[in-house]
Amino acid sequence: MFEYILAGDLLISSPPPHDYYDLSHTGYGFEAVPGLKHYGYGDNKPASTFVLDTRRDRLADYLNRIIPDAGRPHIPAGGVGASSPLTPREREVAERLVNGETNAEIAASLFISEAAVKKHVNAMLHKYGVKNRTQLAKCLIGLS
Repeated sequence: MFEYILAGDLLISSPPPHDYYDLSHTGYGFEAVPGLKHYGYGDNKPASTFVLDTRRDRLADYLNRIIPDAGRPHIPAGGVGASSPLTPREREVAERLVNGETNAEIAASLFISEAAVKKHVNAMLHKYGVKNRTQLAKCLIGLS
């Protein structure tokens, strides 16, 4: 679900009417839409509808709300900054990575191969000492 959240979109979900789904959605930061329930799952129980808006600056606000680490710096809304230790091409890849694009999408938009994208992502993982794209995105968004 984080891939969709980090893509910076308006997310609307109406899961089956079970406590597990309600709790998982609120745990991810979704908000229940008051008065918007349906009986489409056939259990004769109303299913809630949830919404999460991570468009534009709301993504940084969302990350600041859900990442429980009081010692970390506040994540600015501006995205990847020019003062980062990245090469110009890595910055281009980074901008797209924090927007939730896949390697194939990044490669197509920058007119480079997927292997080149992987090389740049691996270089950034090494520079920031992180293990995966999600951790890298968190570091990149935190740059000013």
